[in-house]
Amino acid sequence: TLLVDILNYCDAARAYTGYKANESVTTGLTEEQRALATATREYDSVLNPKAVEIANPLATWKAANLKMYHAIRMQIRFELDESVDISTITAKVLVGDEERVGYITESADYPGQYILIVDEIYGRQMSSVVSVTLYQGKTAISNTVTYSVESYAAAKCNDSNEKLRNLVIAIMHYGDSAKNYLTSK
Repeated sequence: TLLVDILNYCDAARAYTGYKANESVTTGLTEEQRALATATREYDSVLNPKAVEIANPLATWKAANLKMYHAIRMQIRFELDESVDISTITAKVLVGDEERVGYITESADYPGQYILIVDEIYGRQMSSVVSVTLYQGKTAISNTVTYSVESYAAAKCNDSNEKLRNLVIAIMHYGDSAKNYLTSK
């Protein structure tokens, strides 16, 4: 199942990016092998900019999204109170219960706002909740926001862009089968 889902993900990524889109890596699969692919399921969103609230936050979450590069990159946009110096801010990022590093950069599209980037989301973690809190020193200055790759899939699996829709579904199939494979070991 995992190998078939990886090949389907490859085809969907090729179609989405236009890279060798006419050359399918699944051409040689038999019907029996194709039948091993993960079935599509309903996807749920855990997007919540106030999953854990604090009094008087100095940072406000604005949006969450994914970018498809050579890997999946989660981007969560936020705005800071003008009294906060961005160079003093750190982010606590959890993917499930695993700590990750989040990188902060200025938003090119939204002046005065910033983007927290999370790069390390593995195949088995497509449905894992990503929790992010911003800190100044040891003090939380934002509510905790939650998001996931599955949250993105929930928003895009019925998208009018067929190539994006197919890619998102293929990503989730791959994530489901990767998690199943690793938990069966």
